[in-house]
Amino acid sequence: MTETAEQQTKVKNLFAFTKAKYLHILKPIVDEANKRESARFWNGALSIEPAETGGVYLSATNGHAMAVIHDVDGRANAPMTLDIPDAAYSISKGPEPTSMTFEGESYTLPAPAWAQPGTAYFYDAGIHISPIMRHPDWDEESDYFQPALYSRSASMRDHNCGVDYRASLGISWDWRATLQKALKSPTMAGGQSHYHPSMPALFVRIHEHFAALHKKGLRMQHTVKDDGAYSTSGMETFTRTSILQIEDCPEFVGIFAHQAQHLTPEVPAHFLTHPPATATSEEANG
Repeated sequence: MTETAEQQTKVKNLFAFTKAKYLHILKPIVDEANKRESARFWNGALSIEPAETGGVYLSATNGHAMAVIHDVDGRANAPMTLDIPDAAYSISKGPEPTSMTFEGESYTLPAPAWAQPGTAYFYDAGIHISPIMRHPDWDEESDYFQPALYSRSASMRDHNCGVDYRASLGISWDWRATLQKALKSPTMAGGQSHYHPSMPALFVRIHEHFAALHKKGLRMQHTVKDDGAYSTSGMETFTRTSILQIEDCPEFVGIFAHQAQHLTPEVPAHFLTHPPATATSEEANG
């Protein structure tokens, strides 16, 4: 038994916390796992674990795409897999800003801090999401009084995905092995590579979150790796993968798989031709 495994057997009460907004931006990947790989990720497709440099790693996977975020402010006493209710994901998004107008001008005001999700706490006994701050009306209350935006106890026997909460010790996928394999593979020099358009779309929320956080447009780098077919416990067997990174955001890395079938790189000629010069404008417009 390794030292890590020995430490895990000594954990009696699971405990972890991270920024609540990370749940919202990772949900598209988790949703895809629940839709297509529910039997494989029966105990959840989201994980949290301690990071050697401090903080925690959050990872989400569906067997075809994977995202890892390093939250330097998070904490975890052991690696764990989380199955989180949809209602908790919804709360983690936060309320929509309020829009107002005056004399033809539009104004957008964010929700107050006491209404916005701050930290998500995970225990083997349950989950709760706290706001960024307590409501000012409760300033005189004791520190023990901390109303949550969301809370739910863990399922004890029956468990319904999307409704119930569960935290399990350990993580079934090895996201480090997948990332290391991709990084060691040669970068694709040219030619074609094909992937389902839903794959990069899974990372839109992540990009939007960090762009808003940095208050500027951030480019997402897409590096295609090609080293023949391979497989790890976290991803299926694929010939090519894309490594995704966001400018000025070393806390994020993503991977998604490409499709094996290649299309013929031909554009039908009619896309490139103009209507005959003798045609009238009505004829040209159909």
